[in-house]
Amino acid sequence: MATVAAQISPNVQLSELLGEWVVAIVEKRGNSYTRSFLDKAFAESFAEGQRVRLGIRTALAVALVTEADCLSTPTVRSR
Repeated sequence: MATVAAQISPNVQLSELLGEWVVAIVEKRGNSYTRSFLDKAFAESFAEGQRVRLGIRTALAVALVTEADCLSTPTVRSR
């Protein structure tokens, strides 16, 4: 039986939330964290670097998050 960590696919999410750009990262071992940026270009650059670091080959997807979505996790992920 595979461990939980082995079943997690790394991903990077870029979302706009309340005027800030948020990059959410899930690493290969399941560790996750977020970084927020005021400037979209900085957020995109950081997200792209994380995508490369994690070995994710596809382009990033962007989720536009509204205030109503603040209590839920964005579902758009890079593949």
